[in-house]
Amino acid sequence: MRRGRHAADDGSFGRSSGVAAGRAAALLGVAVVMGIVLLNAADDSPSRRVSAGGDTSSTTSAPEETTTTSGVATTTVPARAPKEVKVLSANGTDVKGAARKATDALRAAGFNVLAPVDAGKPVPATGVFFTAGFEREAQVVASLLGVGAEVVKPLPTPPPVADVRGADVVVVVGPEAAARLVGPSAAPPITRAGATASTTTTTTTKP
Repeated sequence: MRRGRHAADDGSFGRSSGVAAGRAAALLGVAVVMGIVLLNAADDSPSRRVSAGGDTSSTTSAPEETTTTSGVATTTVPARAPKEVKVLSANGTDVKGAARKATDALRAAGFNVLAPVDAGKPVPATGVFFTAGFEREAQVVASLLGVGAEVVKPLPTPPPVADVRGADVVVVVGPEAAARLVGPSAAPPITRAGATASTTTTTTTKP
């Protein structure tokens, strides 16, 4: 071996250098892959999901809340126009013209009124009866005649008059409504003790 010659003549030194370089490249590649994985993991952390400006609210909208009201459901359909509602008034008192006065009042309000009739027998109080689907209209009729909503009821079977003639609402005028519609003359006579009764006039029921 001559002085200054350190590498083997068979090229083993070159092969060793190539292997070392290959290992270094492989390690570098592994390091790069691990770095990418670590960065992705850091991006998915809660701290990275905080938006700019410190807003930590979720981007998913919460579902709208609905409120359920318990109890009996009420209709929101508006009442029909008066001209679309047939109303029949019947006199359930001994006061002449009570049903006609009710008919005139309802006609003035725009209702499609039928000719008034006799109820056949006196009633103790006014009744407003409706066919199916006309309850709200019957309530309007009752209000116009000055009677409470408690008198509004479904039309019974048999009806309070012999022939309803296709009416949607039937009004049977009672004494309290007759007193308002006809006037003071509709009120029953007051009898005082010891007073001598005058000539009694019998009045048949008239519409």
